[in-house]
Amino acid sequence: MNPLARPDPKQQTLLHQLPAKLKGFSYLGANCCVVVVVDADDTPCVEFLAQLKGMLEQLPRKPQRVLFRLAIEETESWFIADDHAIRSAFPNAKTQPLRAIPPDAVVGAWEMLADALRIRRKDVTGADKFVWAVQIVPHLNLDQPRSPSLRKLIQGIDHELHRNVAP
Repeated sequence: MNPLARPDPKQQTLLHQLPAKLKGFSYLGANCCVVVVVDADDTPCVEFLAQLKGMLEQLPRKPQRVLFRLAIEETESWFIADDHAIRSAFPNAKTQPLRAIPPDAVVGAWEMLADALRIRRKDVTGADKFVWAVQIVPHLNLDQPRSPSLRKLIQGIDHELHRNVAP
């Protein structure tokens, strides 16, 4: 990805549009922080974060504060690590098999969640995943999340909120 190139209109994903979006947020002052959360999928975390930070450094204009965080495999990994949140949102979910999965394991998290919700994988749409997020997120344990990547996101946001920034 060339951060200096004009965005390809055929590529509408956030990752492809990210350099342009970050340049667009360059007007934000030091009291603002842009938080970018990206699914790591199966990309090694250290490598992916280095690519994101390298892209940011190449931008001629950028926000003063940017926090990059990765959802290890994908955001659904955060959900399957918290079976209580799933059961709170979907009382009929079959969460027992999820308890054996180590937090942030690359296991096909959305597929595992579909199985727990008794939805055929081939029938799952982006709209379904959105509904899952809307229903499950309010029940996530954000004080002591089992998912290390969710914990890092929360800690990063907490750090940014409490960071002393001169007016």
